[in-house]
Amino acid sequence: MSSPRLFASVIGLSALACALVLIAPRAAQAQSATAVPTATVRYADLDLNSRNGVKQLYRRIQIAAIEVCRASEPRGSLLASEAHQACLHNAIGGAVRSVDSPTLTRYYGERDPRAGGAGWLVSTTGR
Repeated sequence: MSSPRLFASVIGLSALACALVLIAPRAAQAQSATAVPTATVRYADLDLNSRNGVKQLYRRIQIAAIEVCRASEPRGSLLASEAHQACLHNAIGGAVRSVDSPTLTRYYGERDPRAGGAGWLVSTTGR
């Protein structure tokens, strides 16, 4: 193969690789938009009238939120993306609201200044 043809082939393959890199995240994002991951947090064993019980439930909710938001976690960066932060906030906030416990809501409000947004990715059950 002559040098100009080889150069043209390399340029062509590079362009194709760049196109795939640009298209792949959109395809993955479209797929993840249809299948929202969820987790269930059980808390029947906890006393939500005690600070310790609320603290344990909140930690369980945080762990579940980390799991369901793993797909939005940035790769190759130590900084959390806006999408990942929003996912965590919405998942935790939604779970706290679904428990409907004043003590848990107060505990959450002490920890998250943005408390009050919408989100229902993590469900909770007393069972």
